[in-house]
Amino acid sequence: MWINTTATYSLKGAPPYIAVGAASYLVTMTMVPDSNTSAYQNYTYTVAFPRGYELTTSRVLPDPTVVDILGFSPAVIDPRVTANDTRDPNDHESRGNFTWRFTSNPGDVRYNIWTAFNYTVNGTFTVNVTYRDTGGNVSYRDITVFVDDQLPIARFKTNRTVGDSATGAKLKVDEGIPVKFDGGPSTDGAYPGKNGTILDGGYSWDFNGDHIADATGRTVTHTFTKPGNFTVNLTVTDSVGWKSKNASMNAIINDTKAPVPAFDILDSSKDWGTITSPMERKTYSFNASRTTDDHDKRTTRSTAST
Repeated sequence: MWINTTATYSLKGAPPYIAVGAASYLVTMTMVPDSNTSAYQNYTYTVAFPRGYELTTSRVLPDPTVVDILGFSPAVIDPRVTANDTRDPNDHESRGNFTWRFTSNPGDVRYNIWTAFNYTVNGTFTVNVTYRDTGGNVSYRDITVFVDDQLPIARFKTNRTVGDSATGAKLKVDEGIPVKFDGGPSTDGAYPGKNGTILDGGYSWDFNGDHIADATGRTVTHTFTKPGNFTVNLTVTDSVGWKSKNASMNAIINDTKAPVPAFDILDSSKDWGTITSPMERKTYSFNASRTTDDHDKRTTRSTAST
């Protein structure tokens, strides 16, 4: 006999009456002989599980008896990249036949456990992979594929600007002030009528114009520690790998720190060596080139006599 999903079978006793993995099972059934007289007997049958079906279990919890119910459902395969994850408990998977249907076009059928297909148009497609084992039993799996051929569009704003990168906004802020950058205005259209996805790690920020990523994430906070003019760039990459063009914004960082003065006293009679105790009636040179400023480098040399 074959166990299938069209009949209901009850266990004679609650587990562990039926041993897991046993080759033979005790099945109680009512037989109807030719005399049309019902006869109730116990028979021991060797049960051959039909290929292409998987054993499933469920547990019913009535009070006070716990009963496990066994059933069978069609086997499925997982064609995430290939059908290499297919499992058949009664056969060697690689000996079976795999048929892939990527579109409704008969010319787009592929075979083998490993395969490849290149979509030339965008849209939504149902991919079917059918597995037929050596005994002729069949199982299949349908998956939905979204084909994206559109580049995402990078766009960003800050908490200190009116407008965003697409409207020509300029960032003007003092050095040392934290600025929040938000790539939320970026968009990605997979194809007409279907939006793509930009993951959080797909936002790449460059704050000094050197084309090297300084931060990732849809929203980031950055502080310009030096004054000057900078170009902030955002590049976004969608979930299938399409990369946008740069979205840019000019940043003008104001100089708010005073310079730090410093100078040396130079003595020409000592090969312009530095001294710390000048003498009267003698001429010295004063060099202020050690004065520092985080924006402008000032160099001043003056001559005076004492």
